[in-house]
Amino acid sequence: MAGSDSSEEDEPIAAPQAVPAPPAWMDEDADEEEEDADLSQLQRQRTPKFKRCVAAVEKDQWNADAWIALMNEVQLLPITEAREHYEAFLKQFPTSGRWWKLYAEHELREKQYDRVQEIIKKSLMQLRCPNVDLWRFYLDFTKVVKLDVAVDSKDAAAIATARQLMVDAFELAVERVGGSIHAAPIWQMYLTFVQEEQDPQAFLNVRKLYHRMVMVPLNGMETIWRDYEKFERAIPNNEALAQNFFKVFRPKFDAARAVLRDRKKLYDQVNTNALAVPATSSRADTADMANWQKILALEMGNPERLDALRLKSRMRYTLELFVSVKRHYPEAWYQYAAYENQANDPDAATSVFERAIEAIPDSSYLHFAFADHHELRGDIPAAKAIYEKLLKDHVSALAYVTYQRFARRAYGAKGLAEARAIFKRARKDEREGACTYHVFAASALLEFYSDNSEAGKDIALKIFELGLKKCIQEPAYVLCYLDFLGHLNDDNNMRSLFEKVLSVMPSEVSRPIWDRYVEFEHTMVASGGDLATVAKVEARRAMAFPDEPFVEMKGLLSIAHRYSFLDLRPPTSCDQNFLDMYRSSSRGGSSGANRDDDDGEGMGGAGGFNIDMDRQIPGPPLPDFLKEFAGMLPLNLPWNGPIADVEHIFRAMLLVDFPPRSRIEQMAQQQQQQMQQQLALQHQQQLQQQAAEAEKNSALGDDDGASGVVSKRPAHDIFRSRQKQKLSKLG
Repeated sequence: MAGSDSSEEDEPIAAPQAVPAPPAWMDEDADEEEEDADLSQLQRQRTPKFKRCVAAVEKDQWNADAWIALMNEVQLLPITEAREHYEAFLKQFPTSGRWWKLYAEHELREKQYDRVQEIIKKSLMQLRCPNVDLWRFYLDFTKVVKLDVAVDSKDAAAIATARQLMVDAFELAVERVGGSIHAAPIWQMYLTFVQEEQDPQAFLNVRKLYHRMVMVPLNGMETIWRDYEKFERAIPNNEALAQNFFKVFRPKFDAARAVLRDRKKLYDQVNTNALAVPATSSRADTADMANWQKILALEMGNPERLDALRLKSRMRYTLELFVSVKRHYPEAWYQYAAYENQANDPDAATSVFERAIEAIPDSSYLHFAFADHHELRGDIPAAKAIYEKLLKDHVSALAYVTYQRFARRAYGAKGLAEARAIFKRARKDEREGACTYHVFAASALLEFYSDNSEAGKDIALKIFELGLKKCIQEPAYVLCYLDFLGHLNDDNNMRSLFEKVLSVMPSEVSRPIWDRYVEFEHTMVASGGDLATVAKVEARRAMAFPDEPFVEMKGLLSIAHRYSFLDLRPPTSCDQNFLDMYRSSSRGGSSGANRDDDDGEGMGGAGGFNIDMDRQIPGPPLPDFLKEFAGMLPLNLPWNGPIADVEHIFRAMLLVDFPPRSRIEQMAQQQQQQMQQQLALQHQQQLQQQAAEAEKNSALGDDDGASGVVSKRPAHDIFRSRQKQKLSKLG
């Protein structure tokens, strides 16, 4: 098949000159078919099942079970009535290769050949569905409308052209899905086609095809090897050459069989025919995504040791299968595009990004990644067009902030002017969520870092003040402004900002501002600060929350923040016991009502002393079995080291093959039995030791020693032996 690495020039299937007869496996009695259709239609009119299915999918368009039930009913309808339902379903789930095939078969049953060709072109050539059964249907249909028509015409040139077209179709199918473990039927179809050649040297083509097949991990590959051995041995005077071929290809066959075992084990964990529904954060979806990542990791490792071209074909099949199931997962599309870039095929990566944006048009991350892709290639206008489209269709503050950064970076000397123009647009954009405090803060910092002169600082101050008019009650924005002033060591403006904000900000959200005020007066004042001023601010903070039971505002703990730095604490045990006392009392003695009403942020901003005893951590309540574990964790101590990526750790844990629950229970039972045996043995040893000691004491305490003598039975007791004989006779 001719074509570049990035895309294939797929020849569309032309309509046949004459309408051929349907294949034998499709031939049915027309009258009986009409009667069945009429009967099924009457039955459907008498049952509400069809209407219930329609109502269910209208209520929830992503209800996969309802869609499947509806489409099972639709298959019994005449194609004129079923067509609209097929189109609606495949618009919702365009990567469902199984249902594209069923749709095409339905059209074929009613001899709608032109529509079958349209379905094949859209599903295989445009959407690139990696469904093996759909490709088999394509090959069968191509044979019917091309090769069979040419054979019936008995035109040698037409037959040769049709056979070459079939070869191209088989090669295309092998390239697209030939690496699937379920692709053996396609390879067998190709082999049968080659074996039908009339050329005396056709056996050479058969041998070449066998050599390709035995190196591909396929279900039933042992049968393929046995057929290959029969083929070689059936050729006259070929024994020596056959043995040489066997020696060369048997190790390759064994290696492919080993890969098949590993690959099959992973594919058994996923459903490659699942309908592509939107992503969720459920545990099942996370586990399924982890299983797909294992498959991708296996294929990226190139276990078959393929050359670069065949590895690219194999990876594209795997990634197409991945995005056909995870169509609404941005991560799936990004991994596909990243692979194409890694394979030095940026045009193919561009095509993948375009398909990704079409599949998930509201994904900001995919838009940003696509824009970065163009920017890395130097195509700035294309990157700008993506940002403009995103702002038009799915505006957000993040889009404006990222667009400003792009403009400042991409346009060189004119970048700052471009970023300012974008900021101006954002301020005028009245759509919800378009211009939040984040846009003001990002623009101010961009101005500050882009110009290290006084002009840059002044512009940044003006932008912060402009945003303060709109966002003065946003603690996060005020803290960002305070951080900026802190970099400038501007004490006067910081105090002015503290007083200005705290006079209007509701107390419910002002706690972090008060904490920062205390921290500023204690550690950030250029002159070193004044302890009396620190105490006054602490007192004002306590008065601002008279009804709040913040334990760090009372007693010694209210001033402990003054004597801390990062993770440093007093080394003496009495001070540590003091801190531990408040820590333990906060965990066990705080009332639930008080914790629920506390919206404070703790003392993290006041000198780094983060002991917020009475505040409940936001989020759902901990289950009972986790409360004891959480109580053992140092949750109240500040952490200044690297922050763990929780999602990464969770994904890594999902990749670990833990033993099944039954195995764990079996191991626990074995350990319990061993422990019981050890206890029983110890108990028996103790009893024996006690008996020995008692016997020893008894022997020592007896004056005549008679009590220590144990009478033993004689070795041959005649009386007892005669008793046993009598009892045995009576029995």
